[in-house]
Amino acid sequence: MVTTMAVKTATGEPLYPITVDAFERMIAAGVFGDDDVRIELLDGVLVEMPEEQPPHALLIARMAEWLIRNLPTDDLLVRVGAPMIYRPLSVPCPDFTVVDRAAATWTEHPADAYLVVEVSDATRSKDRGRKSRIYAREGIREYWIIDVEHRCIEVRSQPAGEQFDHIQIVRPPDVVRCGTVALPPLDLDALFAP
Repeated sequence: MVTTMAVKTATGEPLYPITVDAFERMIAAGVFGDDDVRIELLDGVLVEMPEEQPPHALLIARMAEWLIRNLPTDDLLVRVGAPMIYRPLSVPCPDFTVVDRAAATWTEHPADAYLVVEVSDATRSKDRGRKSRIYAREGIREYWIIDVEHRCIEVRSQPAGEQFDHIQIVRPPDVVRCGTVALPPLDLDALFAP
């Protein structure tokens, strides 16, 4: 049995949710070609992922370098831009996840992560809203939103229902400390340096 969520347009028209299984069949059938926009499935709705701008790309590169260099154990893996599967209705594609290496298999995307990171510019309202609710609902223990425009990081932790009970906003010259992985402090002056 598929659990559905009430999703309506601005005019109140109900939408028929797409399940993860249907989404995967659409991908396998080639419904989304190479020239199509990148999309992700959030709460049964196909959501466009905007084109990456230079500040976003630079922060992705800096975060990738920092995460990969500083992983404390070979048992962990950094996934970059890879889907998470939350049946029946969501396939978000966060910018980064830190997962158990054993959970990243040839046949299935992981559903759990120690840390999820979104680099957020044009996607800020989605990352703070719909995606935050999905990650909290799925029990993600720590979720970082790197706010490109305001040059800060929102650290969300303690998931409860569809929200995180603890939200901390960290700005330069402070550092961000990960509560779920033994990473060194992230220097925000260096991260946001021009």
